[in-house]
Amino acid sequence: NIYFQQMVERQSERYSKAEGKLGKTLIVSEIIDTIRGKSPGGGFVKQENGKWYEVGDWSAREKVGQSLRNALHGHYANYLFNNLSSQAS
Repeated sequence: NIYFQQMVERQSERYSKAEGKLGKTLIVSEIIDTIRGKSPGGGFVKQENGKWYEVGDWSAREKVGQSLRNALHGHYANYLFNNLSSQAS
């Protein structure tokens, strides 16, 4: 999970600059492939009724896409905060 979060953080700027949906989809696919390649269990799991299950491509794509959007939101919020703070000074 730490490696996943670091990877999302590293790719978030590239994701924000990607042209169109295809460009963003390719970045999401690269992240999924990398995580799955580094994890013996497939990398994306979900807990139900106390047991862990590997999730399919659709759920993995949703998770990665949402994580990238959340990272971008954090970047934009920090950018706005810093700009407003510097203008108030």
